[in-house]
Order: sequence, then structure tokens, then C-alpha cells
Amino acid sequence: MVYFNLLLIIVIGSVITLLELPGLLQQEKRGELIAFCCFLLIGIALSVAITLKLPVPNPTNGIEFVFRPVTRLFYPE
Repeated sequence: MVYFNLLLIIVIGSVITLLELPGLLQQEKRGELIAFCCFLLIGIALSVAITLKLPVPNPTNGIEFVFRPVTRLFYPE
């Protein structure tokens, strides 16, 4: 069942790429193409990690790590 889920993730990622990539290449939107590829690869990698039951970091912890010092500048304890 795990192999089927992995195959499904790869197929869905490939279909999304086949649908979106030609338009981005035609319009020569290099920045959007790079952003699209980065987000798609991150999404596929996280989906594979979740499917394989690997520990995936909580994005809230990263956001808190970045914004806590900024918040303390404006609202000192």
C-alpha cells in the first residue's frame, strides 16, 4: 500500500507539472517557474516523508522561531 501511495504522489506531481509547465515556459516567466518548481518539490518531498511516516517538522515552530525575537522588540516582557 505504501508503494501505491508513493506512486500516486509521483503521478499527481507529474500531472501538475505537465499542466502548468508549458504555460510558464511560453510566457517566459522565469521567477514564477522557479517558485513553482521549488514549491512543487517541497510539497512532493513532504508528502513522501509523511507517507513513509518520517518525522516532519511543524511549520508553526519555524514561524515562531523567526517572529519571536521581532515580537520581543516591540513588546518586551
